[in-house]
Formats: sequence, C-alpha cells, structure tokens
Amino acid sequence: MASLLHVGKINVRSVVRVYLPDTGSVSIRYLRGFHKGETVWLLGSGKSLDFVPRNFFNDKIVVGVNATCNDWPVDYAFAHHYEDAQHALDHGLIVVASQYDQGRAENGMNELKNGAWFQYKHPWQPKTLVMDMGPMERDDPDALVIGSNTVTSAMDFAGRILEASTLVLCGVDGGSIDGQWNYKGYNDDGTMAWPDPDRSAPGGTAIPHVRAQAPLIAQVITGLTRRGVAVFSLRLDGHEFAQ
Repeated sequence: MASLLHVGKINVRSVVRVYLPDTGSVSIRYLRGFHKGETVWLLGSGKSLDFVPRNFFNDKIVVGVNATCNDWPVDYAFAHHYEDAQHALDHGLIVVASQYDQGRAENGMNELKNGAWFQYKHPWQPKTLVMDMGPMERDDPDALVIGSNTVTSAMDFAGRILEASTLVLCGVDGGSIDGQWNYKGYNDDGTMAWPDPDRSAPGGTAIPHVRAQAPLIAQVITGLTRRGVAVFSLRLDGHEFAQ
C-alpha cells in the first residue's frame, strides 16, 4: 500500500503517523516506497551548512542525521544516539532510530519514552572504516546497511526503503572549512564536534569514507530495485574544502 502513495512534502507527517502505534516502535518496512521516485536530501553536520539558508529545505523531503534534527527543518529524524532520538520525539518529529543506543549492542536498546517511532535493525557497527552491506544484499526490509558513520545507514534508508530516485548529501563535506568540521551550533557541548582538521579524530576519517562509498551504495540499490538511484553532494562555490 505504501508504495502506491505519493506522499510528497506536505503530507509526510500526517500520512506516516497512520503507521505508528500510540507508543513503542514499529519496523521501517512500513515506510517502504513512501517517496518512490522523489528526491530526498540528507543532512550531515558539516561546516558547509553554515552557508545554506535554513529555509532552503522548506519544500524538500529531508532526512536529518543525529543532532541535525535539532537545528534544521527535517521530515525524518534519523538517529543512532538515544539523546538525539528522544529529543526529536519530544518535539513531534518522525523518528527513525537504531535498535541500539549509538548503534552498538553493548550500549543497550533504544527504548524511547512518550511516543512512537520507526526502528531499524543492523549488523554490529564497525569501529574501523568498513561497511556491512549484508541487509542491502538480502534486501532486508527491517534492517539497514551499517558503517562507521550514521550517514551510511541514512542513505540506505532513503534509497532502498523510501525508494527515492535521487539522494542529495548536504553537510557531508569530506573535509573541514576554515578549520571547522561542523556547522555553527552543532552539539555546542562539544561531545560530537571535531574542530581539528588533522583528521585524527573519528569524525575526520568517517566522512570521507562515506563519500567514497556513496557510488557503491547507489549501485547496489539500483541492482536490487532495477531502478536508477543518483547520489549527489551539495558543494560550495568559492570555498575550499581542506582535505
């Protein structure tokens, strides 16, 4: 049924909520085909977003990754981290959350409170720069690809589950701008911001890896669905990305 619905921008929350219980989680499989053939924009936390007006995304289908949903208008709050998922749920957003806090089984289950959300399963999240393509290769409707960065799973969600035809990565910079990795205001407490451009921190290595894997993800989605998936990245004219 979902694949027959052309949800579009205006009806996202009202239509999606039909598939949610009053409390607790349901599988992402209920979102299959919700944006078939559409363009979905995925927001990372890169510094380039400081140069994009907040209202730029108002008429677009947007998946915000982790804490970006706190600062930008998004349709889907896609989170590995319990705090980000709970914050988004408390603010009435459609939440798509990992079954585990921070994507790791040893951290316990993501049991959110006071609402309902969509949940995805995934293999063990690697700490090194590798990606487990297992769920995509099996076309598992309950599970997503996992990599060293949450953006990897968000791409699989948008391309294979929502069935978008075009994915646009925004704030997935692959480098720093003016010595900063993150847009201004992202996690001001500093727990997830890596301002050092020497790429020695996890944030400095995972993002370029995601950009390198993007064509592979698009290729596998295309093979599974027999339809093309194009992946683009929002870049800045007149600004040099430190590599």
